[in-house]
Amino acid sequence: RFCTAEGITNTITLSDTHNHSFGLNYGVLIEGLPLPLLTRAVFVVAQDGTIAHAEYVPEVTNHPNYEAAIAVLKKITKA
Repeated sequence: RFCTAEGITNTITLSDTHNHSFGLNYGVLIEGLPLPLLTRAVFVVAQDGTIAHAEYVPEVTNHPNYEAAIAVLKKITKA
């Protein structure tokens, strides 16, 4: 919904609702809660599958530094 509302068309969105493999593998699953919850984080993944940028936000009510992620994205997409 966010991508549609913002007119973002050149991205892939993912969901970890059912098996939580992303949350477990990337260290963002908050365990011990009645319902599974992921901590806020932002990842920029390069075309070769490597993680070019990762930020984990320790407080779920705070936002990550989106500008830093966008700067990395712009840097790796310059060709």
